[in-house]
Amino acid sequence: MTEQDAVPEKPVRASHKGLLPIAGLEIPCYVLEDGTRLITQRGMQQAIGVSTSGGTAGAHRLARIVGKLEAKGVETDDLTLRTLSSRIYQPRLFLPPRGGLVAYGQEATALIDLCELILKCRDADLLSESQYNMATSADVIIRAFAKVGIIAVIDEVTGYQEIRDREELQKILAAYIAPSLMPYTSRFPMEFFEELFRLRGWKLQRISNSKGSPKGPRYAGKLINELIYKKLPPGVADELKQKNPIINDKGQRRYKNYRFLTADVGDPHLTKQVAVVGTLMKISPNWRVFERHFERAFPKPNMQGDLFPDDAEDEGEE
Repeated sequence: MTEQDAVPEKPVRASHKGLLPIAGLEIPCYVLEDGTRLITQRGMQQAIGVSTSGGTAGAHRLARIVGKLEAKGVETDDLTLRTLSSRIYQPRLFLPPRGGLVAYGQEATALIDLCELILKCRDADLLSESQYNMATSADVIIRAFAKVGIIAVIDEVTGYQEIRDREELQKILAAYIAPSLMPYTSRFPMEFFEELFRLRGWKLQRISNSKGSPKGPRYAGKLINELIYKKLPPGVADELKQKNPIINDKGQRRYKNYRFLTADVGDPHLTKQVAVVGTLMKISPNWRVFERHFERAFPKPNMQGDLFPDDAEDEGEE
């Protein structure tokens, strides 16, 4: 195998990012747009106690270690273990969800396969003295994921997973949705509307009093729902629609949606979202450029063209 063989043709963008707790470490992990679960190259090296140089150099070092373990001749019924060194030798190139430099990753299952191989060599008394630190780490990892795995399987086969998901949603809603209305204070600065109207080519019609947003097409409310409220945690936007329904054929609601948010969690998140989106609008010369900025900042699979058509179902205003 040559070094050229180890370089993937094109990096794939990740849609989700998180931190995986392993043996006292927090390893960056990603889900690619094609559904592949990855941990970073450096994270895999950290997990088993190998030097953490990055890129293909780190992959080659790790693959050489695995190759030496495979050469010890341990018996395994799993074909993936026999080809593990070649898999590790070819790390996946990917792009983080919100942009940045190309990163190197390994499929998450490769870490489990590697740990199994290390432990099989340990059980066969085939490890060198310097390799026993890897066995200690591998044992911790396998034990940790075995515990998590059995809980996940029980949740799935008993149907508790659906209840667990509902309970998690209720925790989110309790954190974001307040039991009573907040006092009225506009969360959308005039500059936000000025930039939105500029990008859409709408005429800004200012109102005479300080309460409420500028007059504009109902589509403006739909855009605000998509750009702001739908980027709050899943379920929050739907709960706001339930608590604050449309009351007339103009698509108006009795209150501003943000008045239902909690002061300590929901309101600060909304304020931050408004600020970020406002900045993206300000640096964009036109709507198409803004969409590209927005999609990069808040990836959404298969979003093409406008955010949604002008005749989309009315979802109300901010």
